[in-house]
Amino acid sequence: MIVVACTNLLKSLEVSADSTAYQNEDILPLPPARRTWTRRTFVFFWLATSINIVEWSAASSSLGWCRYDIVAIGLTVGQAIAVNAISTIIICVALLISGHAGARWNIPFAVINRTGWGV
Repeated sequence: MIVVACTNLLKSLEVSADSTAYQNEDILPLPPARRTWTRRTFVFFWLATSINIVEWSAASSSLGWCRYDIVAIGLTVGQAIAVNAISTIIICVALLISGHAGARWNIPFAVINRTGWGV
């Protein structure tokens, strides 16, 4: 019984024979039937990167409220909000440019990254 279970597990972990160093099932573009993300999904995914502990700590450290922060620079509340909003917009633009090929043509990041290395 255990041998059968182990054999089935090993078979499920096998990689297909048509995989090569440059192409396999994991990095091929998804067929249209498997493309389930909508514009709303992308927006909420991008928002999730902005709403986290790192953003909160950046805002509090720029206000200078925490005496243990290394970057406590003493900005006003308005300045801290402006700096965080502008930096988030700059980061979002960089992410949009980076993810354009993946969003438009469903090319995985691993494939896009290979072009920088000449592969």
